[in-house]
Amino acid sequence: LSITQDYGTAVDAPEDPTKIGHTFVEWQLNDSKYEFTTMPAQDIELKAIWEPIRYNVVFMNGSEEFSKAECPYGSVIVVPEDVPTKESTAKYDYIFSEWNGFTEGMTVSGEHTFVANFNDVIRVYDVIFTDLGKTYHSYRGEYDSVIILPDEPSRASTETCDYEFLSWRGYSEGMKVSGNMTFESSFEAILKKIDTAGEKVIIETNDVSDV
Repeated sequence: LSITQDYGTAVDAPEDPTKIGHTFVEWQLNDSKYEFTTMPAQDIELKAIWEPIRYNVVFMNGSEEFSKAECPYGSVIVVPEDVPTKESTAKYDYIFSEWNGFTEGMTVSGEHTFVANFNDVIRVYDVIFTDLGKTYHSYRGEYDSVIILPDEPSRASTETCDYEFLSWRGYSEGMKVSGNMTFESSFEAILKKIDTAGEKVIIETNDVSDV
């Protein structure tokens, strides 16, 4: 852009120039604002002064605004120092992975919105089997996986009773892991009745209770 006129003639300021991402401020000569009045006696070179337009850079965590800053055009976008989180469900933990759409060294070129991405990690729970109040067997199982039963426990017989394993209390066939779970052994006590009349031994069994 140039203006050529006779010395001393009136000079009007040209139309404001344009520049992507910037607002024109003024024309300067030797770092001072230049006023257009009359044509100078010699050639001069004016410098256009620009102000970067400031844009909103927003980081979202789901539907919530996690961070927001007004940044000048062309400046390097800086991600928040804090790491976003997402509440776990019964099935998944969520691990932050990235800001969707953001790349390292990216600069402001307009309004920007970045949304937090998370990796789904299946949660693992304790599955515990107890016998006589103590841990008989335990393992860590993924949510919604079929529960794996251990070998059945046994109890030593006494003079009056035999013990037969019945079940794991609270467990049903095909049951799946839905959280931390504990199952206690259930036994049937079988009473022995001995009649020593003559040399014949008679043993009677009766269901008494789960032990």
